Amino acid sequence: MAFLVTIELMKLAVIGQGPAGLALAHRAAARGMHVEAWDPQPYAPHVLSVYTDELPAWAKNLPARSTTTPVVYTHDGRKIRIDREYRVLDNERTWQKLTTFPVHRELVDADTVTPAELGADVIVDARGTRDLYTPGSPVQVATDEIVAASQQEHETVFMDFRDMPGDRFSYRIPLDSTRLLRQDTVLATRTPPEEADVFIPLLASRYAGSHIPYGARACFVNPFTGYSIATSFCLADETVDAISARLLHGTGGSSPRLPWEKPSFRTDRYLSALCLRTLLSVPPPLYRTMIESVFSLRPELARKFLILGYPGATLEGMARIWATLAGSDKVQLARAFASAAANGLHLDRKGYP
Repeated sequence: MAFLVTIELMKLAVIGQGPAGLALAHRAAARGMHVEAWDPQPYAPHVLSVYTDELPAWAKNLPARSTTTPVVYTHDGRKIRIDREYRVLDNERTWQKLTTFPVHRELVDADTVTPAELGADVIVDARGTRDLYTPGSPVQVATDEIVAASQQEHETVFMDFRDMPGDRFSYRIPLDSTRLLRQDTVLATRTPPEEADVFIPLLASRYAGSHIPYGARACFVNPFTGYSIATSFCLADETVDAISARLLHGTGGSSPRLPWEKPSFRTDRYLSALCLRTLLSVPPPLYRTMIESVFSLRPELARKFLILGYPGATLEGMARIWATLAGSDKVQLARAFASAAANGLHLDRKGYP
């Protein structure tokens, strides 16, 4: 009981209420912390979607605009059905449901503000990584187009490589009974267009602030896939527990690590970053084949391969993708991977390049 009383006296300030900041603030409040958040925007304006089986139990029934079973179309027209529920969140209702704490609709200079100025014991910085992007570093980009949906266009197409350049695919999801979101997506590039509706730095610069980062700011983005939303939801409880323990007992040697500081997470990010560098160094046809091969993996392996935190699954997935290739592609991919490993991808102890 003493622990519960103490945790109720802890004050947490969360700057940024995108999906990562929202998840962390919600779970901290659910555990009894006094939580306040800062973000001038009421909820994320862009479409957010995630596989339901990637979410923790408390988030599996978040309000959704649609839940479907998606498909992938390979460049040669083969159709692969992904036997997993894909959830397009209803952002407004999701934010309403999870916002169980006060939110200040104002900008805060997170680079200079102190916990005392916000009446908090600790500040979490969950503002994303657009300001940590370095030109020339890899990004995932997409352009959005919302179109009228015909009766034949109500399937969710996770990736469609037909009639697309080798490094691009079409992503299509129904928003409701009459509208469809269509994205022209480049999974990874060093030369993004000047304007893009989706812009995800895949190897952002290190966060050097004095607060606790969370979400993309804490390296949650899988460098190979660009995924981070499910990771932000899954690690919220563990992060709140670690913050609570640090406030209770200090940050000495026995203090629990934050989830992204653990060796398994850092190792998986390193392996995924090697996959990214390999992807960027091969010709477009092999680039496309590598991505298509992910969906030949068994569902549980694919699930762990696409998000961060499972280095064993990443290694197995890499090996199985390599095994599906033709002989000449195997040689080319092995050389590209060896070059990526040898030519200096160095991540520090927190997983930053």
